[in-house]
Amino acid sequence: MAFHDPDRYIVRNHTSSYDILDTLFKGKPSTETFHGPRGQAFRLPQGLPVTVTDPYHLQVGSHLIRTDIYTLPSAPLMAVVDASPAYRQYCDLDSLLQSLQDPETDVSQFRNKLGQVVARGLDSGQPAQLVHPRSGFTAIWRPSQTRLVRTAEGHWFTVFAFELRPTNDLQSSAKRTTFGLDLGSAPVVCAAGGDGRVLGFGGQRLPLLDALRRGGAAFSAEEQRILRTLTHAVGRSEAEEAIRYLARQGNAVYGEHLNLHGMWGGFIANGRLQAALDEGAPIAVPADMQISAYLSPP
Repeated sequence: MAFHDPDRYIVRNHTSSYDILDTLFKGKPSTETFHGPRGQAFRLPQGLPVTVTDPYHLQVGSHLIRTDIYTLPSAPLMAVVDASPAYRQYCDLDSLLQSLQDPETDVSQFRNKLGQVVARGLDSGQPAQLVHPRSGFTAIWRPSQTRLVRTAEGHWFTVFAFELRPTNDLQSSAKRTTFGLDLGSAPVVCAAGGDGRVLGFGGQRLPLLDALRRGGAAFSAEEQRILRTLTHAVGRSEAEEAIRYLARQGNAVYGEHLNLHGMWGGFIANGRLQAALDEGAPIAVPADMQISAYLSPP
């Protein structure tokens, strides 16, 4: 990636939108390559505007694409919301997340609050929810540089482009060291420093979520979608805590060159829920910090 290239984050598209994407991108693929899913990259058809309408849909011209917008990191997600005046989202998600994490909340209380959120529906004019405003970075979305990737198996991914900058409070430590990373589930990230320090990040248990799963009661599609969004937000906050620490304390970060071949399906599913496994988005760090930790999905 060249110095002036945008920072890119890759998001899965749902199979329900594959027919639209196959029709929309019939032309010759671009020669561009991205870190992430291997496949053919496509530029946007000339003149088609791009916007997001809610946490689950990308709009290309008049075409609505089912896309997991909510899985973007905090700074890029805030940038997307700020640049999309018509963006709609559920209300009171931050309060609902607090209830999910509160050990005093029981299943019936949470289900009642969840039902109220669903009943109010999507609304516009709100700032981004479930994000970490002090993630250490700010972002500007570049919609015209959006790309789509189609893998050899026919799966589609959206590649978002941003201009990412560290905030003024993300100051490097006077004494930095090299870190090696190990990816797991509890903790999600283990960081071992060259000076002997070992830290774990993530893996927070949500007993109430476990109780909801054991309860056996059916959830509507909207309720399931919100629960996935809340669970991912917890993992995103934990991952950004790790990135913020490494950006301040590390002068180089190394990790395994992993791919999804041979991984247990449950680990992959939980990793995506915990925001530990994405679609190959590079870790965002200051320009003077070396990084070689990433995932390469097939």
